[in-house]
Amino acid sequence: MPTINCDNLQEFLGKPTIQFAENNLAGCIAQPANTYSNLAFIIVGIWCWVLLSKTKFKDLYLFPISFILIGLTSGFYHASATFFGQFLDFFSIYILGSVLIYFAAKNLVYNKTILGIWLCVFTIILGFILWFAPIFRIPIAFAELFALIYLERKNLGKATDAKPFKIALLIFILSFAIWNLDLYSVWDIESLNHIINGHAIWHILNSFSLYFVFRYYLERETKLTKNQKFPS
Repeated sequence: MPTINCDNLQEFLGKPTIQFAENNLAGCIAQPANTYSNLAFIIVGIWCWVLLSKTKFKDLYLFPISFILIGLTSGFYHASATFFGQFLDFFSIYILGSVLIYFAAKNLVYNKTILGIWLCVFTIILGFILWFAPIFRIPIAFAELFALIYLERKNLGKATDAKPFKIALLIFILSFAIWNLDLYSVWDIESLNHIINGHAIWHILNSFSLYFVFRYYLERETKLTKNQKFPS
């Protein structure tokens, strides 16, 4: 049986179905810029964790956990350049999507426990679709995004300033445009020793977007309970 090493991971974990502009290198870090830029998600996740330590909102820890999970799985995907890494990357995004939908819907439903269970089952089903039909990965992600926007429209006026959510959405739109420009090499930034490129910028911008999403829900929980001072 051949030995698994950094140069033959694709033989064991499969070839990805998507390739961004950064060319793969030999060794354990196939795409350095796309790998290291995921540190932005981890840093934002840690900072959100610190902010939550000043509150009593235990369920909101799902946000920094999701951010850190995205940073780790996306980092593994770009370091290994494998199908399994690609699956983990997108599945972590689906997990975050379900977390967002939970917080957007929990004030609109009667039983939050049933909502949580349903979303867990739903996320697992999405995982199976992602594994066996990865071509649907983007439509599914956008379906979750549109569901989130629809639910948040129903939440307007619930003691929450929607400005952070709108800022997050605008940053995401910009980063998604850069994601496509990089994917199709329309705007192929020349990677200086694999330090920066379009997809790496997508990672960094998305980490900022997620930070504003977190601030939006943290502010909502703070104002609704009226017994916590919003941390700065």
